[in-house]
Amino acid sequence: MIIHLKRAIRFILGGIFLLVGIAGLFLPILQGWLFVGLAIFTLSRDFKFLANLESRFISRFPKIGHFFDRLRRAVPLWD
Repeated sequence: MIIHLKRAIRFILGGIFLLVGIAGLFLPILQGWLFVGLAIFTLSRDFKFLANLESRFISRFPKIGHFFDRLRRAVPLWD
């Protein structure tokens, strides 16, 4: 039951981040790439192609990969 709730929360948060990110790509007020990155990070546990995209991004930018690792340890939502 808890696993399904965490997954639903990840889908909702990932969807919100993705919508805000897409809007931010066209609006000068928002940082679109930041929210798209958060959406990829949030949804990568559930979608294989996003996990592959995240791993390629982490291999290219290792400092961001360390940040993602610390974030995953700090937030129990991504267990």
